[in-house]
Amino acid sequence: MPMEAGTLPRICAIAAAATLLLGACEAFEGKPEEPVVPADAAGQNAPLPLVETMAPVQPATLSLAPGAERAPEAVVQESGNAIRQADSDSSAAPDPDRPGSDDSWHCAGQSVEGRDIAYAEYGEGEQVILILASIHGNEPAGTPLTEALIERLEGGPAWLAGRRVLVVPRANPDGLAKRRRLNAHGVDLNRNFPSDNWDSTRRHGHEPLSEPESRAIADLIQAAKVTRILSIHQPVGLLDYDGPAEGLAEAMGAAGPLRVQRLGARPGSLGSWAGLDRGIPIVTVELPGRAANIPRHELWGTYGEMLIAGVSH
Repeated sequence: MPMEAGTLPRICAIAAAATLLLGACEAFEGKPEEPVVPADAAGQNAPLPLVETMAPVQPATLSLAPGAERAPEAVVQESGNAIRQADSDSSAAPDPDRPGSDDSWHCAGQSVEGRDIAYAEYGEGEQVILILASIHGNEPAGTPLTEALIERLEGGPAWLAGRRVLVVPRANPDGLAKRRRLNAHGVDLNRNFPSDNWDSTRRHGHEPLSEPESRAIADLIQAAKVTRILSIHQPVGLLDYDGPAEGLAEAMGAAGPLRVQRLGARPGSLGSWAGLDRGIPIVTVELPGRAANIPRHELWGTYGEMLIAGVSH
């Protein structure tokens, strides 16, 4: 049967359109879910893109009655009870690269990817001081600095007398492993605490304490009855503070090279929750960006006396 006029061009057009559609589908399926964050020459402190595709945040696993609501503080208390029950038998897994003796190390919890959130504990007393580093994984200089502090604490120095010191060198171990600010769920842990000013955004978590790392830190603060916090960040190069910590910040500034400057608490930050809401003095130690490339012994030589002042004041 002869082909009707115009049939062949229509068949060719349909085939071409189908080919284009198939190619588009294949290209979409092959697109990565999350952009790669480049590292700088030192492999550290890489800037985050302004818009970042986040990995899905996993929902919390609290069991509530239908229609019931749980206040954030109640969540902290419930998980805190759990860690108090477990902590007496909870030791951090042995790590040959970790400073200090194995019996000084404990495990506050685990990260999204199953890494220990380990802390070293020294001394006894009513003053309980928590020092943590690298809650933002692309601000790594605090980790070797706190490890140098642990080496000094091992010797039982005089400035430890009457004080109990807890040191968390890797508050965000998954982010630190990737030199990435956020945790493995794509959440900024220092915006995930249950402060009065918490702001609901995807980057802050779907609810306060939605992340295992922030829960572990909040649990530790409550279980240990922490009375003072030093949180080490980068890259601003100053001492910020929240809560009744002006005198503490001034003492640390007098002992080291960083000036005191009040920046103001961010929504959902540890400073907002612990400092403003709970009245725990907290100093945010903002090391300069270049500190990420300084060896441990040089970091201690520059900032060690400042940390000692933060403990002994």
